[in-house]
Amino acid sequence: MGRFNPISETVNGRIRFKEQVTFSAGMNGSNRPGNFYYVDRNAPSGGKGGSWANAFNTIAEGIAKLNSDYVAGRQVGTLYIGEGWYAEVPVILTASDCFIIATAPGHHDSTVLYGVPVAGTFSGVAGGPALTITGSNNTVVGLGVYTSDPLYGAIRNGSNAGDGDALNPGASAPTGNAFINCSFVRDAADGELCGLDDLGGDGTLVDGCFFGTSCKDMGVRVRSNGVINPVNPLVKNCEFVGTPIGVHLQAGHNLLVKDCDFRDDTSDRPDVCDYPVIITATSGTVVGCSSALAKADIVTGAGTIVDMNNWGSDSST
Repeated sequence: MGRFNPISETVNGRIRFKEQVTFSAGMNGSNRPGNFYYVDRNAPSGGKGGSWANAFNTIAEGIAKLNSDYVAGRQVGTLYIGEGWYAEVPVILTASDCFIIATAPGHHDSTVLYGVPVAGTFSGVAGGPALTITGSNNTVVGLGVYTSDPLYGAIRNGSNAGDGDALNPGASAPTGNAFINCSFVRDAADGELCGLDDLGGDGTLVDGCFFGTSCKDMGVRVRSNGVINPVNPLVKNCEFVGTPIGVHLQAGHNLLVKDCDFRDDTSDRPDVCDYPVIITATSGTVVGCSSALAKADIVTGAGTIVDMNNWGSDSST
């Protein structure tokens, strides 16, 4: 006797489904394990985060809940963040295996974590990254991020004990964190050191993100945590507009930059993308990228460089 299947049955030798099967359920919240929490700046105060009606008011509360769940050994799930700009003091995600998802519609900074020294105020020097992540295998989707401090990146993936911020957890090198469709927002010109400061141990993914003129030195910095160097960071499908350097590999192995565009900002906050990709150490591949600079200037540096199928102003058409 065959096993009973609650969703299908065999009739005249053919399988017939008894209820609808959704093959895209992998992206559906109902198919993710663990707990679900919600952040809404407009919700009534004092919420416990378990629903939109009872949402946390701050991203920091939501991240604190993810951290405490992870310490308690629970399955860590998803933090949904509603629309709006959240002026908050720097925060650290120590948990692993989390989704952080901005839910607002649109394509231009609908939901932003804005790092400041005093929560609720959009001014002053933050004293550190808006968000530091030391846990592994987390995915951040659709979130805009800015930190009001030219010494730090908006997001620090990992940490170096020599970094001077008060919340510095020492050397850490998380693996497998992903940043998808995030915006490192164009706020104050040169207001933060970079967008993403990557010290991850292995497999950081940056996909479909935007980096603008608030990034004083570079869009993405890849560097050592003081103990080990990053391995296999991947930056793809990203826009770098007016960042003096697009991606700077200061230390690490096997960087891949793929299908990115590097261009100047000619708006009311102009800045120039002088160096799309710099590979200082140790090795990187840049493929399928475009810039108004000459093709030979898209990738520079002294590391082991593979430069393939990139398009500059002198490329043949």
